Amino acid sequence: MKKNLIVGFILAILFIACSKDDGPVPKAIALERVPAPLLKLDATSSTFINIADPASFIGKFTLSLYFPNDIPPSKFDIVLRKNNDNSNTKVFQAGVTTYPSSFTITAAQISTLFGASLAVNDNYDIGVDVYAKSGKKYEAFPVTGLGYAAAFQPDHPGFNVVIRYSVR
Repeated sequence: MKKNLIVGFILAILFIACSKDDGPVPKAIALERVPAPLLKLDATSSTFINIADPASFIGKFTLSLYFPNDIPPSKFDIVLRKNNDNSNTKVFQAGVTTYPSSFTITAAQISTLFGASLAVNDNYDIGVDVYAKSGKKYEAFPVTGLGYAAAFQPDHPGFNVVIRYSVR
């Protein structure tokens, strides 16, 4: 009798604990397509800023879509980060909606953005904040967590969302 009660109790718990499986993504979570930006350094551009002659530095790069036929973003913002510090990120060019687009940055512009002169061993990373069609922002350098690009890098040849300029 006790054995039947225990088996009945276990079956009742299993029956009550069962729930409908909504599959790998519950319906309450909306999926959103996020376009992948692609940064390319111009072949004539240096990645080094000469501290002895910073005025000679001209960084050239292009911004396009990694998947050109995919859904475009509502816009991209080009941002700069100093010395791998995600809390020290500045907007270089906001609201980019034409792809591909070419850009030029100078040492004077970098210095002005961060309000400090350049110093040897400083690193400045250019990234792209992505605004999906919904308007949601996906940051290149979020203060907490990984940037959106972490999901792309290993499996996408030629994918590049960061350009680094170093002061020497």
